[in-house]
Amino acid sequence: MKDPVAEFLRLHSSGCFVMPNPWDVGSARALEQLGFKALATTSAGLAWTLGRADTQVTRDQALDHLRQIADAVTVPVKADFEDGYASEPAQVAENVKMAADNTIFSKIDGAVKFEWQTKGRKQISVYPVSGRAA
Repeated sequence: MKDPVAEFLRLHSSGCFVMPNPWDVGSARALEQLGFKALATTSAGLAWTLGRADTQVTRDQALDHLRQIADAVTVPVKADFEDGYASEPAQVAENVKMAADNTIFSKIDGAVKFEWQTKGRKQISVYPVSGRAA
């Protein structure tokens, strides 16, 4: 497999590409088998599978969902991590670090991109499987 972080960054810099939203493990595997080069989780899709409104999922439920999706595929995954499940940038950073350290990167051979907005500023981080920020 190519370096997943480099592949994810290449996909984002090489023009337009489609990154569909799996809502569960089955849809993630099906989308990968259809040939999609990357996937993006969906907070609304997760919430609806739990019978909840979007934004009514806890951080821990989101982390579990991200781990399940990442475990199921070999392509890079963009994580829909809402607003970082916090209002202050330091707590957002801690929550993203928690995801990187404890749930996703010990499980997959890939990269996860976290994207969120805090106080009007868009933040993007791409993490390799080793848990080191890229």
